[in-house]
Amino acid sequence: MTLDALSPNYFTILDADHPAFRYVGRIDQTDPKAPVLIYPGSYIEVFFSGDSIAFRIEDDGKGGGNYVGYLIDGKEGSFFCRLREKDAVYIAQEDLQPGWHKLTLFKRTDGCHGYIVFKGICLPKGGQISPVPAPARRIECYGDSVTAGCVNMTYGMERQLDGPNQGEYDNAWYSYAAILARKLGADIHNNAQGGTSLLDGYGFFDNGEGLVGMERMYTMMGYVAYCGPCTAWDFSRYSPQVVTIGIGQNDGSTYADIAADPKAKENWKAHYKAVLKGLRTQHPDAYILLFTTVLMHAPIWDDVLFEIAEEMQDDRIIAYRVRGAGQITPGHPRRREMEAQAEDLYQWIQTLPIPW
Repeated sequence: MTLDALSPNYFTILDADHPAFRYVGRIDQTDPKAPVLIYPGSYIEVFFSGDSIAFRIEDDGKGGGNYVGYLIDGKEGSFFCRLREKDAVYIAQEDLQPGWHKLTLFKRTDGCHGYIVFKGICLPKGGQISPVPAPARRIECYGDSVTAGCVNMTYGMERQLDGPNQGEYDNAWYSYAAILARKLGADIHNNAQGGTSLLDGYGFFDNGEGLVGMERMYTMMGYVAYCGPCTAWDFSRYSPQVVTIGIGQNDGSTYADIAADPKAKENWKAHYKAVLKGLRTQHPDAYILLFTTVLMHAPIWDDVLFEIAEEMQDDRIIAYRVRGAGQITPGHPRRREMEAQAEDLYQWIQTLPIPW
């Protein structure tokens, strides 16, 4: 339905600029009444009172459409945003017990599916909202489709190639990055995009201006040109204690045998180190963790990360080989495989002297 179909006699409309809403992720809040969710897993948290709730969300209609997920008191639901429908309202729950509840609303899909605009929520008349406290721990994650949680909800297809998918099987909430954040009790900025390589001009992600790699995307907030202007990210808005980088699999599509091409290898390392230097400038005290994922790829990509970490001569830049790196699946990791990688990373991070 649309907003004008709701009776003001029965509903309280709370706009997106209400101070109780907590926004987590690289979210464009230029218009406080219409924050734009771009990245996978960007989320909004709030406590609300009442026995029902509806969301006011618009899809920009420029990327094929987005799936949105939500949790109410831990119970998960999802819906597909109707393209280009203004003042759209999605009724999420109508049978809640009276009293207070916790809402987490998140973007399941990555930026290539387009952006969504959050306008606020609708509650029964007299409904109220209250802020959810922010945790002290913060992580920031960079990567490709694995980090974004693409195709991870195809149950029964573990260790198989992917089937057809238009975003319905993508769920950033169950990416290894998001699972890791919850294990750590941390907020997360998941700055991943399917198809991304390290280098501009390689990989599979075309943002409308050409193939874009992490070396440019890590500095950006709006990064999909066909969805609007590409904009710079203000790093002062978020200071993580841990940064993870899970990149390299898509570069392998270009440098199939990087070990046999010393010039290509040194070029890739130089660009990777330039990104690390840039991140170090922005996050002078953060631990920066380098790894790949369980998606099949040549071992050289993990070997190179250890070389890079050593050459950086920074004791807070550390490479790690996750259990089953490059060996587990020829398709995207499914939820159970994501959980295994998250647990592996969690156990490793617990051994590091991170000043949380």
